[in-house]
Amino acid sequence: MILCCCTGTSDRDLRSLVREGARDLDRLGEATGAGACCGGCRPALRELLREEGVLASAGTSGGRVELRSDDAAGASSHALVPCAAPCVRSASAP
Repeated sequence: MILCCCTGTSDRDLRSLVREGARDLDRLGEATGAGACCGGCRPALRELLREEGVLASAGTSGGRVELRSDDAAGASSHALVPCAAPCVRSASAP
């Protein structure tokens, strides 16, 4: 799934980079540009890093993490969600 609409970066590409040694948002951004444009995907990038065991699972620092219902009782958990909108900067770029 595409996690960064600004750069078209997928979760597969990002997970591959983490498995090759990327350990933070800056490294992912340097390699792909993800998280460096509008910042809308940064919460999802943090969640991906947590899922890959790179970040501790204590809350996020800034940004929004989508909550998605996992069961009929409505219990919620953090979940990666695809990027929903294009970057404002890329839409206005020449």
